[in-house]
Amino acid sequence: MLYYREDKRMNRQIYKTKNVIFEALLRKMQVKNYHEITIIEITEDADVARLSFYRHFKTKEDIILFKFKDIIDKIVRKIFATGMDIPKEILELILGVIESYKSTFNVIIKHNLYGLIVQSFSSDIRVITKKITNLEDSDAYLLTFYEGALINLLIEWVSNENAVSKNEYLKIIDNIFNKQRLLLKTNNI
Repeated sequence: MLYYREDKRMNRQIYKTKNVIFEALLRKMQVKNYHEITIIEITEDADVARLSFYRHFKTKEDIILFKFKDIIDKIVRKIFATGMDIPKEILELILGVIESYKSTFNVIIKHNLYGLIVQSFSSDIRVITKKITNLEDSDAYLLTFYEGALINLLIEWVSNENAVSKNEYLKIIDNIFNKQRLLLKTNNI
C-alpha cells in the first residue's frame, strides 16, 4: 500500500506513465486474450518506449497488480481519512469504489485473472477486515475467514454485473457478516 502512495507523491509522471500502460493493456484485453498480448503491443498502444515499460514493470501481471493495489489504497485511505468505524459504512464505501471500477474488474475476471485481484488485496485486506469485524490480530483464523469471504463476495458481485444493485448487495453482505458474528458469539468463538 505505501509503495504506491509514496510513488504518487514522489513523481506524478511515473504514476501517469503506469496508468497509461495499464489503460493500454486493458484496451488490448477487451479484444485479445491476455496471454497472447505482448509487451510490444502494450507499449505501442500506450505510446511509450519498451524501456519505460521495463523501468516500471517486470511483467504484465505487475501492471494489473499496480492498478488494483492503487484501487485498494484508495479504499484504505478513505476509511482512515474519514475515521469510519461502522461496518455497514465501510462496506458501502468499498462497494462504491469497486462499482466505479466495475468495468476494469470485469475485464480482469473475464480473462480468469482472479488470483491477481486476490493478490492485490493481500497487503490491505487485514486492515479492512479488522475495521469491518472489530476483530484483533489475535483472532487470526477468523480474520482470514472474513478476508476470504469479503474478497470472494466482491468478485462474485462484479462477476454478476447487473444481477444485484450496490444497495441490495450491501444488505446481503452486511446480513452475512451479522449472521456470522451472531453465530460466533453464540458458540463463544
